[in-house]
Amino acid sequence: MSIGLGDRLGDMLRCAAQVETRGAGRWQLALDVAPAVIVDAHLDDAWLCLAAPVARAPHVAVLVPPERRAGCADRPSTGRADLLRRNGELGGGVKFAYAESPDATALELRAEIPLDDEPTVVSRRIAEACAAFGSVLAAGTPGAEHATASGGDTPLDLSTPLVASGWPVTERADGSFCVDLGVPDAFFQAEIALRGRATRVAVALPLVADAEQVCREALGLLLLNAAGVVRMARPALTAGAPEFQVVVAGGPSAIEIGHALSALAVACRLFGREVEVVQRSAVVAAQYCAVHARRTETRRGDACVAPTHVSDVGAAEEGVCRV
Repeated sequence: MSIGLGDRLGDMLRCAAQVETRGAGRWQLALDVAPAVIVDAHLDDAWLCLAAPVARAPHVAVLVPPERRAGCADRPSTGRADLLRRNGELGGGVKFAYAESPDATALELRAEIPLDDEPTVVSRRIAEACAAFGSVLAAGTPGAEHATASGGDTPLDLSTPLVASGWPVTERADGSFCVDLGVPDAFFQAEIALRGRATRVAVALPLVADAEQVCREALGLLLLNAAGVVRMARPALTAGAPEFQVVVAGGPSAIEIGHALSALAVACRLFGREVEVVQRSAVVAAQYCAVHARRTETRRGDACVAPTHVSDVGAAEEGVCRV
């Protein structure tokens, strides 16, 4: 399916008070909310990527309390855990993430929208994402996914798009579905289920109940890094347990299901083992946090700066924290 740039620009214009072109396939959106929220948008392959640094949000103090922002590099665990819990509440497919660019290390609110779906689906997801950016950054509210779901009382159909997606899904007695993500040398199973008027695709990650404090700090850092690396996949803490998830309002299309499961599979391939290792090894966790601390000391950025990719942490652990 062809991706019409004019159509996507039109979608953004309907969501923003102003759209400024910043180069080929790049725009800056001033959302039609008060106080003003500025969102950067760019095309990346067949995706529209939206991002806004949290530090420039009108309600940044609501999102990350000042005492946590000021000491983020030294006391990261509580603030990051809060952000991961909030990730599980956000609508519009948005997520808190650390930017993956070597030149930008700020905490961001992000969303990645696949553009290879039907135009009506793409238009709806762009509108939902922009609405969520406005809710979170202008009002300090989560913009919960059920608030943007449409369709009234019409039953949502998961079976048809799941079968059409081509993934080998299995239906459970409770009406939910599960699928093996096919991660080599590991078992990660995604669950697809309705939650209110939204569809939730999620995969549980290893949880070490008695992990040391430094390990919990490293876990939060790793998961927010993952959010900036893997498109669409959103790390969250749900009932205290880590997971990757994709949540869409209403019923998903087959293409959306395919992208969601692929995103979760990639996230588990890249970070699944690391999630467990940083919880079990205080040595690796401390080294991982130390790399982050050194980078924050040498890079210019806003509060709550973060690392991008850690190329090698703990050679004794066979480089398991290469993210």
